[in-house]
Amino acid sequence: MLNFNSPNFRKPNWTMKKEMKKIDYEASVSSAWSRIRSDELQKLVVDLVNIPSRTGRERKAAEHLVSYMASRGLDSTLMEISEERANAVGILYGRGSGYRLLLNGHLDTSFTGEEAEDMPATGPLTAGFLPKAFVKEGWVHGLGAINMKGGVAAFTEALCALKEARIELEGDVMATAVAGEIEKTQVSSLNRAYTGELYEGAGFGMEYFLKHSEWPDFSITCEPTGMAVTRAKCGYILVKLTTKGDLTYRPYSDEDHVNNPIVSMSKVARGIEDQFAPDYTRRHVFDLGPYFGIMKPRVNVGAIESGWPFKPGFVPAICCLYVDLRLVPGQLPSNALSELKTFLTTLATQHNFEIEQEVYAVKAPSLETPADSKIVRACVDAFEYVSKTKHIPASPGRNSFGDDSLVTRKYGIPSVTWGPGGQLPEYAGAAAAAGGEGEFIRMEDVLSACKMYIAAAFDICAESADDVAASQRSRY
Repeated sequence: MLNFNSPNFRKPNWTMKKEMKKIDYEASVSSAWSRIRSDELQKLVVDLVNIPSRTGRERKAAEHLVSYMASRGLDSTLMEISEERANAVGILYGRGSGYRLLLNGHLDTSFTGEEAEDMPATGPLTAGFLPKAFVKEGWVHGLGAINMKGGVAAFTEALCALKEARIELEGDVMATAVAGEIEKTQVSSLNRAYTGELYEGAGFGMEYFLKHSEWPDFSITCEPTGMAVTRAKCGYILVKLTTKGDLTYRPYSDEDHVNNPIVSMSKVARGIEDQFAPDYTRRHVFDLGPYFGIMKPRVNVGAIESGWPFKPGFVPAICCLYVDLRLVPGQLPSNALSELKTFLTTLATQHNFEIEQEVYAVKAPSLETPADSKIVRACVDAFEYVSKTKHIPASPGRNSFGDDSLVTRKYGIPSVTWGPGGQLPEYAGAAAAAGGEGEFIRMEDVLSACKMYIAAAFDICAESADDVAASQRSRY
């Protein structure tokens, strides 16, 4: 087992590797770094932000990325999903005797950039929520910049630089920019049906890729973690809660109190927020170890709907609340749902109303990649080699969101999440400096991520399978 106090874990192992095999890793990595085109890297981030790619409409962004990779000499292809959807795939072939590494990201954005669609969540849209990039003092602002077109550009440029360095690896390095990762799911609500491609997210594109391609041996999802290596992510359950009341035209009513489902549901929302959620998180904190921090599974009340805004004189007959319930490794969805149901039953009994609980989406299980996995070690080593600092665990928030590593782990592929943006103190003031909220990423971090992906790719793919086995015996 890996000893976290061992000096070999706390610093890159390039010297040890050079002794095992006559490959000058440092010279090779430096050669690839010299091929990074920093101006084109920033332009790629800007170009991707400028291509609207809401969930269900990712094809144009995928086409642009495929064209860019082809222009840099990479084998690239458009994996068509539908008329408006596609994954972009690039590959740098090795000799075929080593591990295959996947660098992965998504093209769809958390928001649409259309105020009529986004207003319920974002409020009035500021510039950082629009698919129109602008650059200010080394930061790229615009929809999708941090989540996660910056990360996509970083690993794309890394693959291009490896290709142009003309250093043949033993294993293949793949890059995929997929459709439909954002946590959007189809659901029929009281006011409208959220169905079709615009709401097919939650790992849709990665599932499609793995069902139509040769699997990698290891995967890096390049989501924003402040370049902290994370080896697990929270799964989640989406739950629809319903309270019912008595349809009443209030001006006609002689009663001082009526059965109003909105009032009942307000007690549910407050109970979850003040009581259930903090207790649930506290009881299920998951420790990933001293090098990787902790996970905190959150419970969030995300939407409520009832009644007619244009005719509020009516007491409605129904009210629905939508809840996001997160899961940690080892936690069964059925147990989490049972905890929520027990709490709600007690609350409804206390206040004399009934509540229905319905699951409409599940992304589980939450799985962890072992700390001594080759992909974990390689990414930590690459971080420390490039940054010249010790690896710092991700914050609980950066450990606890969901991403496509949930999909790759489900398929048995050892995976980490490791990408530029977020967590660092400099990001706290970036929104105010740009004049409003929205998305933004610092190009310095994108460039650093690009270098780290190159170093990690060498670590994973430069050796044959036989050499890897010898390395393991020598190191431990």
